[in-house]
Amino acid sequence: MKQLVFFLTFTLIVAAAWCTEKEWNGKWEFTECWPDTSGEVHDCITYTLDIQSAGTEYKIDVNAVGFQTMKHIEAVGHAKKDELEVAFVKTVEDLYSGKREVGERLLTLRKVKGKIVTEWGTLIPTLEENLKPGIYFAKQK
Repeated sequence: MKQLVFFLTFTLIVAAAWCTEKEWNGKWEFTECWPDTSGEVHDCITYTLDIQSAGTEYKIDVNAVGFQTMKHIEAVGHAKKDELEVAFVKTVEDLYSGKREVGERLLTLRKVKGKIVTEWGTLIPTLEENLKPGIYFAKQK
């Protein structure tokens, strides 16, 4: 009986970890736009997170492309319970930003009531209205 209880407990723990891992894996995207000088919406920046599990961590390609922006950053993700902290590893390409330190927190994705809430770190959106924690990134199919 003890062996059965142990086996079932172990199976549930592994299944829960597997489900959590699969939830973060994939391509996540957020786009912010604003009117250009003509008043039409033409200026946008699209942020993408390409997240792939790599052992106990996640390998994450962070990109921000759009109006006067071209960033490509390699990052690492650390999952804790219902959140994924995204930390800087190295800059592949960044035309306008300053230096970053290895391990500095770029952002955190957090599951709250079935939604993914972004809390920005040193990677921040352009529009002031998007600076506060909120629902920004959506997983692409």
